[in-house]
Amino acid sequence: MGYPSVERRRVLAAAVLGRAPDPAPDDADPLRAVAGEILDVSPHLIIIETPDGAEERLVIAPWATAWHGKDAAPTDLPVGSMVLMRALREGRVVERIWADATRITGTILSVQGRRDLTVELDCGPHRGHRTITIPYRASGRLQVRHPKFEPGYLFDAIGVRQDGGSLALLPATSQPPYLARA
Repeated sequence: MGYPSVERRRVLAAAVLGRAPDPAPDDADPLRAVAGEILDVSPHLIIIETPDGAEERLVIAPWATAWHGKDAAPTDLPVGSMVLMRALREGRVVERIWADATRITGTILSVQGRRDLTVELDCGPHRGHRTITIPYRASGRLQVRHPKFEPGYLFDAIGVRQDGGSLALLPATSQPPYLARA
């Protein structure tokens, strides 16, 4: 005896769980990305200026979540933040917002500090040197993925832009335990 089709499994799962069958993926709304700078935000609406200078008004879904260095309510995002948003309903309803997110990569040149660390990175010929801060609360999580947190080793993290600099908060990938030039 063969297994039931995907559609049949959806119907059976819905019956067992006592809910209406989920629509097939083909019927689902496609996700869209919307980017811009926050001009205003309220519990139900976010107004942004897109990179091409247009003003967009988007509805914030009741289940929407945001990230600005940590999980936050969408209304807690500061005006002026650069945001990337995942949206439904032809890009009109926002369900996830990332504010001031940045990727920080390079070769470590120096590490200073005892609690909060100040790290200088060589980010390559086109990006030059960059000084970042690693808050004490994030240092343990970052060091798990960076076995040698010393000059000459690679660095790769996710963080937020803040006060003209960057805070590294989450490891992006595991880094090799040997020097970058090896």
